[in-house]
Amino acid sequence: MNKIQILLSLFLTFTFASCGKNTNAEAQKQTQRTTDLWERALLPVAEFNENCITALKLVDGKLYIASTIKNKDSYLVKVYIYDTIKNKAQEVIGKLVTNGVDTVTEIRYDKKNNQIWLTTNGNGYLADCYDLKLNLVKCYSNVTSTSRVDSDREFLEKPDYMTEDLKSEIERLKRSSLNIVVPDDQWVIFGYFKGNAYLYSCAEKKSTLVYDNHDIYYWPSCGAFNKEKAFIGSRGGGFVIVNTSDMKIKQYKLPGKDIISALAADDKYLWLGIGAAGLYKAEIDKLWK
Repeated sequence: MNKIQILLSLFLTFTFASCGKNTNAEAQKQTQRTTDLWERALLPVAEFNENCITALKLVDGKLYIASTIKNKDSYLVKVYIYDTIKNKAQEVIGKLVTNGVDTVTEIRYDKKNNQIWLTTNGNGYLADCYDLKLNLVKCYSNVTSTSRVDSDREFLEKPDYMTEDLKSEIERLKRSSLNIVVPDDQWVIFGYFKGNAYLYSCAEKKSTLVYDNHDIYYWPSCGAFNKEKAFIGSRGGGFVIVNTSDMKIKQYKLPGKDIISALAADDKYLWLGIGAAGLYKAEIDKLWK
């Protein structure tokens, strides 16, 4: 086994161990606890019960969902397009280059070209490009199930938001490796492995500490935006909501210290992947009261 295979094996072991944190009974208890805690603001999406949500992205009312689900001694990889208006999911894993083998760990949206990029196994180099129906498009000069030849990777390797000022700010605050970078039109969330998370203003070119983990093992794990707020999830420390107009912050902690693996948001709902309990949504107005 070569070095790359060893690293990939370790990554998948870590990912699946995190996803398998809750047993079925524990997942049901988690649902009840969180529902009671937030006065029913947090609601499970029944179709994804006991799925480990590995990535979320919301585009024009469609929620792109990647997950794994335990199947005897292995895990099944699933990818869905979920219509948030009709509350209807379409499974599309059969259309993807991953073919159900590689775990989708990040879903990115290229607004300029109106395309979706799926990253597998935590490696940006293993990203494939699709249209909004998740049909493979020619972002590569040649794509097969076993080989990829790049033609244009600027969206991944030279993103517009990664300015020299932002790079300097990330380096200035760096205490460990960068773990998350989540851009929006005017803001960028970035956070560090076993560290804190910051909200960077592209206009003012400065950062604000928005998530202080207080425990090195509760580092930031994901982020999302809507028009007014930023959301940062963590591995065991719950999540924070930041009102970008005045930088006021609210933090919610989950009773079970579960991992928030993915977030997405629109004007009404925050969508959360929580441990192995599945996909949830919460009314943002209720959370912000």
